[in-house]
Amino acid sequence: MSTSRGIVLYRAILRQHRFRLPLAMRRLGDEYVRSEFRLHKSAKPEFLSSFFGAWEDYLAMISKQHAGQLGADLDEASRAKLSEAQKKKLDELKVEAIKAASATASPSSAASDAHIGAGQG
Repeated sequence: MSTSRGIVLYRAILRQHRFRLPLAMRRLGDEYVRSEFRLHKSAKPEFLSSFFGAWEDYLAMISKQHAGQLGADLDEASRAKLSEAQKKKLDELKVEAIKAASATASPSSAASDAHIGAGQG
């Protein structure tokens, strides 16, 4: 992994999680980010550009969010580009994110407030 670019991006994402996400969502997000960056530590250079690009897009999106807004829906064109394994991981992450959102919000508003689905993988 391009060490300096990866470290700067990783730290910036965790910093935004600290300031923008409720505790339960922060834990989930931090765990996911750590896992993805760890998995890509020894990735081939040709994969790193798209990996970093996707996480930079996520960082830009989360940096612009307002209080109470969690995530964004993934458009169909982007979802179509994912492998079956990535789609499965995204769906699992969505379920976990909804559970975490339910833990921080009232049960009646959690499902309608959680626009989860922008997980990068």
